[in-house]
Amino acid sequence: MTYRQKERFQQLEAWGVAFTCLTGLLLHFSYRLSGGAVWSILFGAANGSVWETVKIMALPYLCWSIVELCFLRLPLKNFVVARVTGLYVMTAGTIAFRLLYAGILGTSYAWADILGFAAFAALGFLASSKVMAADSNKIRPWFPAAAFALALFIAMYLTFTVNPPHISLFLDSSTGTYGIPPRNLDAGAVYLDALKEI
Repeated sequence: MTYRQKERFQQLEAWGVAFTCLTGLLLHFSYRLSGGAVWSILFGAANGSVWETVKIMALPYLCWSIVELCFLRLPLKNFVVARVTGLYVMTAGTIAFRLLYAGILGTSYAWADILGFAAFAALGFLASSKVMAADSNKIRPWFPAAAFALALFIAMYLTFTVNPPHISLFLDSSTGTYGIPPRNLDAGAVYLDALKEI
């Protein structure tokens, strides 16, 4: 990249963090605000699980990647490797943070979730920037692995809200349910029933 491209890239990366955080916040409430519309299941957070947080972070991150490709002439293979690296850094960090702190404290807090979301969104963009700044010849050979990792993530994205494994990553602790909440859910009753099964 030329100096001018690097400068514009860094500016777009900073805007990308803001875009990811603000869009993620809107997507967090989209399921409830839309009354459970089908589009909100695919794009928004259908419940309060850690996986749904990852979803609402990943979608704006990947959409912003398309914006950057439109504005800058970046080498595609290098960009895919960089973006997928950032995606997995962001995802792994969010999952580890949410599961560890909620496991230690026994509960989660909205303010901690929001700070964690912003921190790991920024970390994902930072990791992506570092990879893009590295030697192009060292990055390009990783393209097939990055393309496979991206396809795997998209498959998980499309599958796990509708058919989630019954593990803590996909558990909505406020209702004790997995995936799409049933209509007319009595959250208290469902949670008590889930506790009886443990």
